[in-house]
Amino acid sequence: MNIFNSDGWFARIFGTIGDIIVVNILFIICSIPIFTMGASMSAMYYTLLKKQRTDETGGIIKLFFRGFKDNFKKSTIAWLLFLLIAFVFSLDFNLFGKGGPQENKLMYYTSVIFFILICFIAIYLFPVISAFENTLKNLILQSIYMAAKNFIFTIIIMILYTLPAYFLLASPQVFMVGIFILIVCGFGLIAYLSSFMFIKAFSPYLEDVTKQYTDDDPDSWMRSNEVSDDPSGESDSKILPDKSSSDQVSSSQKDSRKVTKKLEVSNANK
Repeated sequence: MNIFNSDGWFARIFGTIGDIIVVNILFIICSIPIFTMGASMSAMYYTLLKKQRTDETGGIIKLFFRGFKDNFKKSTIAWLLFLLIAFVFSLDFNLFGKGGPQENKLMYYTSVIFFILICFIAIYLFPVISAFENTLKNLILQSIYMAAKNFIFTIIIMILYTLPAYFLLASPQVFMVGIFILIVCGFGLIAYLSSFMFIKAFSPYLEDVTKQYTDDDPDSWMRSNEVSDDPSGESDSKILPDKSSSDQVSSSQKDSRKVTKKLEVSNANK
């Protein structure tokens, strides 16, 4: 087998490296206004998750901007909300600090714990927004559920995000090298490694999508249906079925409720 042909492992490895670099650069450029960083993060995960799930080749820039556009509103609101929460917690950290009375120490460590929990949720929120369609409220609830259910993945992904910050602060020499790596491929590499775990976490709520159908409807790859008019706020969570086999999919599909509903069903069965 020729390792240099388009299907060889050599070409695949360098193709993946190229995708990571391109996505990383697009993420940085689209995050410059700061308030668009949430949409950039969702677009980055949309691109990487789609390519991993469908093994699609080419069109990386087109995929990124499709994800950026489709998820802009919800991702931006979620990002601004996260920034507001982070700002409030930063005030708490400065107010209570580590020193002072015992009550201040208790409030300080309580704030730290709650902020870490918020970060756990934020880790899942933007990939969830990129993969599922629902109200922002339900997407946040889904992120909470997945962060708790896949706690080992949550810890590993948290380490992937925080480890670079640790090395950046280690020394001035490491800082410069670290900044260079982040600019070239750092953010994209972290998202790429994380996406393997997100695919594993999301898979129970996603139907298999064929490559042919993805080509026919490129936005259907991981989309979980339209928001229903149910006043309870619950909605179906499934991949849009192929028109030619919609009856078959609907009859053979597992409970298609969102994970918030699955959680309620699970508790009811206990």
